[in-house]
Amino acid sequence: MSRILYHIIGFVCITCVWVSFSGCPKPDLQVSALSHHFAGDTYTGIVETEWSFKLWNAGEKSSILYYKVEPLKNWINVNPTSGKLGAGDPAVDIWVQINRDGTPKAVPNFATGYIKVSGGGKEKVITVTTVPNFYTEVFGGLYNRPFDLSNTTLVFIPDSNSLHFYKQGIKKNIQQFPQQPANTGQPVYFAVQDPFYIKSTIAPIPFYGVEYTDIYVSSKGYISFGANGLEPITVGKHFAYPQISLLPVDVFKAEEGSVVYLILPQKLVITWINIPLAQNPTIGNDGKPFKNNIQVELFYDGKIQITYLSTDPKMFNAVVGLSCGGGDGTNPLVRDFVISDLSSAPEI
Repeated sequence: MSRILYHIIGFVCITCVWVSFSGCPKPDLQVSALSHHFAGDTYTGIVETEWSFKLWNAGEKSSILYYKVEPLKNWINVNPTSGKLGAGDPAVDIWVQINRDGTPKAVPNFATGYIKVSGGGKEKVITVTTVPNFYTEVFGGLYNRPFDLSNTTLVFIPDSNSLHFYKQGIKKNIQQFPQQPANTGQPVYFAVQDPFYIKSTIAPIPFYGVEYTDIYVSSKGYISFGANGLEPITVGKHFAYPQISLLPVDVFKAEEGSVVYLILPQKLVITWINIPLAQNPTIGNDGKPFKNNIQVELFYDGKIQITYLSTDPKMFNAVVGLSCGGGDGTNPLVRDFVISDLSSAPEI
């Protein structure tokens, strides 16, 4: 064996020993979305066929992430399909295209597929679907999704040309409620009535194409339209009635909190101020539970804004979003229901 080869082998051995003691910098695969509902109306022919998500390495300094992106249905195409990223490198845009050209390999009108993203010992699965978006997300539980809506405003704008019925946008890094001061308005007296009835006296509020003047606010963290709703502890209960499910809070556990409403010329505003979770809230150094703050703006033109400020980091097992109603109280509204990823909406 040559002297040069001995030197090479010696260097490799020393390197391997060093790595075994020090460890390689660990990469951390991250993606910007866990699901996407492709918009489309097969009757008008106006359909969405392209979408993108971001992929990045959030790992240790000097780590290298080798990633692979694999569509699991033949009607899904992705680009790029693989690559490498250093920690601190700009995120990569992964473009997703679905085939809607009417050929045998085209996506059915209502279908769901998956994209497997792997790298650095981690794997993430992104759901893509042509099923209508019901704007409902399930946090914790079987889905194991951490709550990621703190300091955001979710915006839902009516869209009669879409099967989704709304277009969603998001505003991030929100530090205060849109309607200020937050504690202005009439108090909601749950001790008198729960859910508490509010009549929209200036104009009716459209919700999924139906106009309502009777609004019900629950101490359990939801708003229903036209009738009492159900506490959204399951997807089935969430979809039983037209309602907006916010957080699993309990107003009666609030020592200093309150819920107020304000009827304005353009909108009805309902604000939850310093309300703890119903179960297992985080207890601070002062011995008091963490205080959640939420504001809902219901505009007379049908737009909806939901703002989350501080939310308990221990929040889990929550059903959040819009419900058009019509469910049986036990099951999702449709058999092929796919949960939304509310935080991945385009920023506005």
